[in-house]
Amino acid sequence: GFSQKFNNDFSVYCESTKKKSTLFTEMYNCSPKMTAIAFLSFISPGKVMIYSNYVVMEGIDMMKIYLNLVGFNRYTKSKDYHGYCEYHGRIKFEDRVLVKNMFNDKNNIRGEKCKVILLSPSATEGIQLRDIRQEHIMEPYWTEVRIQQVIGRGIRQCSHKDLPLNERIVNVYRYKVVKPNKLDEDDIEKASTDEQIEDMAKAKDNLIQSFLSSMKEAAVDCDLFKAHNMMTQSYKCFRFPENTVVDKNIGPAYKDDIKEDMKFDSGLHAYNSSVKRIRVVSIKAVHKISDNSYSKVEKYWYHAANGIVYDYETFFPVGKIEIINNIPNKMDK
Repeated sequence: GFSQKFNNDFSVYCESTKKKSTLFTEMYNCSPKMTAIAFLSFISPGKVMIYSNYVVMEGIDMMKIYLNLVGFNRYTKSKDYHGYCEYHGRIKFEDRVLVKNMFNDKNNIRGEKCKVILLSPSATEGIQLRDIRQEHIMEPYWTEVRIQQVIGRGIRQCSHKDLPLNERIVNVYRYKVVKPNKLDEDDIEKASTDEQIEDMAKAKDNLIQSFLSSMKEAAVDCDLFKAHNMMTQSYKCFRFPENTVVDKNIGPAYKDDIKEDMKFDSGLHAYNSSVKRIRVVSIKAVHKISDNSYSKVEKYWYHAANGIVYDYETFFPVGKIEIINNIPNKMDK
């Protein structure tokens, strides 16, 4: 079948010498993009999300025609496997709620009742889709944030918990129109409209990321949530000098006067700062709350050279080992 011979790769099938049907040829000549979406949706092992910035004409309305041509039908309460549904501004709010609930139903985990959902910009926020296996973004948008919001509709925390681990994979396809190498004589623009929009979106996103990264690094909860926030990108959380963090008198983190604050240059990325690799050992310790009160025993990292103790998970300095007669204080068992 298609899956075995072409490894589910639509481009390999298109470039093969295998004779294509007249229907496929006409579909491809009119819109390679929509043909690819329709075929990939058909062979998807699970539910599919298709997003377009447009509803009428070349948007969702046209996509429905292509889905119909490859065997999909509008979802009804019948048991037709290849059904599709719509979620956009032209659908009444009450009906949209019913569509979302039906699509996310546990009896529709792999699209047994309705396999494809068609979304418009009205679904960029406030909707969570479950068990999505494919996402198709039909065209670029002026801002990359919009596209990331759309992608996030089908990739949420615990959104695939009903599927086995080996099926918790989402393939995201992003499409754009590209002009052929040989242009018409009266065509003076080398880049298509989609390419121009995408380039503008990337330029704006690069500008946003340039200062957003600094905000992420300086966030007070950077270390606490780095396991989640750094899944897609890596950055260094800002830290003050360790000796100032564990001292009794920590002092202000910043000055109200910006000029004075600039003079008080310390911490990570400061002019005279440096990052060193140290060797630590795992210990069990307690935090001294008062003279006769201690916290429960927990695991920490310990650096013997300076006596600093680090949190076991975040590696953040939390204090110093109590030293008595130049020997670390050990509590009785």
